[in-house]
Amino acid sequence: MPIVERTANQLVIHHSQFSFKRLLWQVVVIALGVGLLLWSGPAKLDCQRSQPNQVTCQLSKPGWLGLARWRQRAIRNLQGVTLNRYVDDGVFYQVILRTSDGDLPLRPYQTSGLDNTRKTVVQIERFLNDPTANRLSVAQVDWVQWFVLLPGVCMLLGGGKSLHNTLFNIRTKAIESYRFDQEQNQVIYQYGGLFRQRQQHYPFSTIQRLILDLDQSAAAWLLLELRSGDLLCLNRRANQLERQTFRGSNWQELQPLADEMSRLLRRPWQLTVGFSSKWLQAQVLRHKRASGIARFFGISLEPPTIWIFDRSSRTILQQKGQAITTYPLKQITDVQVTPVGEPLQKQDSDGSTYYEANYQLSLVLSTEKRLVVQAFSSHEYNWHPHHIRGTAAQEQAEEMAQRIRAYVADG
Repeated sequence: MPIVERTANQLVIHHSQFSFKRLLWQVVVIALGVGLLLWSGPAKLDCQRSQPNQVTCQLSKPGWLGLARWRQRAIRNLQGVTLNRYVDDGVFYQVILRTSDGDLPLRPYQTSGLDNTRKTVVQIERFLNDPTANRLSVAQVDWVQWFVLLPGVCMLLGGGKSLHNTLFNIRTKAIESYRFDQEQNQVIYQYGGLFRQRQQHYPFSTIQRLILDLDQSAAAWLLLELRSGDLLCLNRRANQLERQTFRGSNWQELQPLADEMSRLLRRPWQLTVGFSSKWLQAQVLRHKRASGIARFFGISLEPPTIWIFDRSSRTILQQKGQAITTYPLKQITDVQVTPVGEPLQKQDSDGSTYYEANYQLSLVLSTEKRLVVQAFSSHEYNWHPHHIRGTAAQEQAEEMAQRIRAYVADG
């Protein structure tokens, strides 16, 4: 999310989803897939006998699993066939057609398949030695060609889908930008394709609050909540739903932006925990395929428990559904990270051993009440309880605790 303009009265951040380099790479992947599919088919030899000693043939190279033919070559007079054997880091074979114009390989390369090549040679010899046989159709298929069939299909389908998304972005929202304009007292959201741009205007008076949120992995989200209840996620593209959508950004990247936006909006940003879940749930409801991606990342569709730390009102709000509980910010005496039991040794479906580590982050109040804000869990491979390296759950909990301590101390 680069800053493209920053002045005393304006801040412009920009998302770009179109890249000529990406477009070129997608075309290359599709071309490779087409090439592999063109190559994955049998070499076919069709012959007919016009006179007892005159055999004319048509040699077709493989194409589209044998459904199409390309590089056809006419053979005026087929006189015989031989099977050549080559020894070079292995034994390889090649079918050679003897014609009136010289020798011609059935395949331009050698293969290790003896049974396949020998069967082809026997069929051709049987036709040439039988004057009563009028037609011959024989195909030689190598296992190497079928081996590249799956990669070819994957490249063609995957590249085609990516190219479709890129062309769709060119037409719709290839470019997105947010302009915070203090002179006009509004946020201008500009979006559109390369050839058509649109704008939406959000006056500062319609903005309820600016939020810097921490999710369950301690990643950061920068959100604008409007008085209408709508949420604008400034560090995520609005028009494309993908796995990357469910991941937060780096705190060090977003905090300076939040500070600059607060200056222009003339109000402090709020620190929250779990508020981004509301935006993610809204994305899931708008896209049918999003629920599967949400399950992959463990995103719950239940109403989340949200913690809001507000310097301006000097309060902490715990919001669960419609229920809201308020605590004075000055009552926080400590932010603690504690383990929940001992790490449990388990095995996954592949039989590999791992440890399940669980931690929780709590607020300790002056009334000696403890409020559990967030639970953290991680699976640790190549790790044991006395390892010098901490678990991912502990590191995430400590990072979130550090952000809360700093926010409370500055307030």
